[in-house]
Amino acid sequence: MSCKSSTTKANNLLRQYATVIQNGNFQPAILTLSYIYQLNEVSQCFRVKGTEKWPYRSFEQILFDHGRFFKLSHSAGLKRTDIGNRFRYASNQQSSEIIYCEGIILKPDGLAFEHAWNLSVNTGEIVDAYFDASCYFGIPLTKDFVCKYNRGLGIFSPDELSNGIDLLELGLPQNAIWKKDGIPKKDNP
Repeated sequence: MSCKSSTTKANNLLRQYATVIQNGNFQPAILTLSYIYQLNEVSQCFRVKGTEKWPYRSFEQILFDHGRFFKLSHSAGLKRTDIGNRFRYASNQQSSEIIYCEGIILKPDGLAFEHAWNLSVNTGEIVDAYFDASCYFGIPLTKDFVCKYNRGLGIFSPDELSNGIDLLELGLPQNAIWKKDGIPKKDNP
């Protein structure tokens, strides 16, 4: 990704963030995008023979191409503490009214990392049983896609590279991303 295309992509994502922001503070979005961009840049340094023609060289590239920001909404109640199970837990919550999302979150203390959360189909609000993050950036995924690719450690996680290597080689299948009217689209701020 060239500098110009990266800047254009970041500007488009920040415009989309402006549609879901509540307090006028762009700092969480900028920090989250910076984190993803840095991980992507590191992955570009490692050349693997035979991957030159792949559409993606990292999961962060998939996030940049298909990810979007989510409107912050914090659910009350006790937070779960079994953080190692967060991908499996979010996957198990899927239903006709709850969608699995995966991407990067930024906690209020500035820590950014891979995470999975759910999205309410009815309200468009985040349902996160683990954190009240400052920023959520990721991809809402269909149940069929999640059932095929999630083995409990996440779909876009380098820890699960063996399960998702074909996503880097072939790209996301057309039925991977969940779409519904009323939920903000990544390219339509």
